[in-house]
Amino acid sequence: MDGGATGRYCATPENFHITVAQAARTRRSVYRRVARSAADFVLYTVGEEQCDQVDGSQYCNGPLPEDKSFVVIIWACTRAGCTESADVVIVRTQAVDDGLPMGAIIGAVAAVVVVIIIAAVIIVLVLRRRRKSPGSSSVQLSLIRKPIKLKDFATHLERLHKDYNRLFHKEFKTIEKISPEHSQEAAMTDANKLKNRYAKTLSYDHSRVKLSTGDDDAGTTDYINANYIPGYNSPREYIATQGPMVSTFSDFWRMMWEQKSSLIVMLSDLQERGEPKVDMYWPGELHAPLQYGDIIVELTTSSTLNKFTTRTFRLHKEDQDDMRRVVQYFVPGWEVFSANLQSEEVLDFISIVRQEARSSQGPVVVHCSAGVGRTGTFIALDFLKQFVEEHSLDDEVDIFTLVRNLRHYRPLMVQSESQYVFIHDTLKVIIERKVCGVQERNIYFGISPNVNQASDSNGNAHVYTDLRQTTKI
Repeated sequence: MDGGATGRYCATPENFHITVAQAARTRRSVYRRVARSAADFVLYTVGEEQCDQVDGSQYCNGPLPEDKSFVVIIWACTRAGCTESADVVIVRTQAVDDGLPMGAIIGAVAAVVVVIIIAAVIIVLVLRRRRKSPGSSSVQLSLIRKPIKLKDFATHLERLHKDYNRLFHKEFKTIEKISPEHSQEAAMTDANKLKNRYAKTLSYDHSRVKLSTGDDDAGTTDYINANYIPGYNSPREYIATQGPMVSTFSDFWRMMWEQKSSLIVMLSDLQERGEPKVDMYWPGELHAPLQYGDIIVELTTSSTLNKFTTRTFRLHKEDQDDMRRVVQYFVPGWEVFSANLQSEEVLDFISIVRQEARSSQGPVVVHCSAGVGRTGTFIALDFLKQFVEEHSLDDEVDIFTLVRNLRHYRPLMVQSESQYVFIHDTLKVIIERKVCGVQERNIYFGISPNVNQASDSNGNAHVYTDLRQTTKI
């Protein structure tokens, strides 16, 4: 409201929601049909009471001040939560003069507010009709997102970018609100707190990687700040973890050994803007092995190609003859919370990593600093790239739900809005590369471009499939 006022005007008493709920219970058939009659709504008229004799500490539905503007925001609520309207309604009361009675002013304002209340109730009814189950967060998702066919993705992306990424901002804020929260008891014990690089980035209990503890490991725990993440090929395709610290070097290499992982993806520089992000957890000199716990690590090769650094390690465990090869791929310059790299160079990096991953026995270990932002972005893009390459342009994707599902296994995956936008922009490049590849093959073999060569024996596949329903970790 203008005029110097700082607070909000509340026209309804504090227990008004109880009145609405009681009225709704008498009309439960409303939620099973499309109703539009006035009897299906709770009407409330603003400003119909006289408040001259009422104590200021008591509620009174008095008239609105004259010649003032009010911003009216509609909230629709179900058991799954509340959603705020994207648009607002601005109502201004008229100035009082000698020729216009106060009653007429109040009546005009009240009529507008009644219309707004009716609209809000309609939204509530629609939300309840679409609710899948009580308390399900998918109610809001179904209203704002739906799967998009690959061939229509460019048009969809253009719409998201309009008005300075307004829809991107709204989607990511919704992801933050509905992201699942799971127990983190192991990460919060006194023995394990010091093993977390950041106090707010802790492993979920249900998907965390557990280290082995033997009788001779006195004082050690099974905890490492790392979670299994499902991928395109396996329910434990990735391990998302924080950048190792000096105090967790031995835990990191023990995890690599126990999980039989032979591939590390490093997405953070050791230092960024003068702040340490990852401690150097490998030997700095060639053929000068270092021991981390009971794992001996030797750097055998190190090379830089196309801006990417590749390091090869030889792992050996004490009292065992087994020797293992581990490769680390590092992309420098990817800034925290950011998407400052070009889509093309990230995709080239992903292609190199995926080629190596085909021969990797255990999960691909991915880390940045906290193991959530750049790590989640990489995993999402690796997943989408494989999906697009193996499916028809008539198949559908839903990045919104993909990111939400990643957050089911590790908190804050894809940590910033810019990273969320980057995934969309890069998916467009992936699709364009596929289209160009199909066109080149058609020209080479003399196939008409009108013939649909893409087919999927499994029918239309959906990236947005809820992995929680099919994967048990």
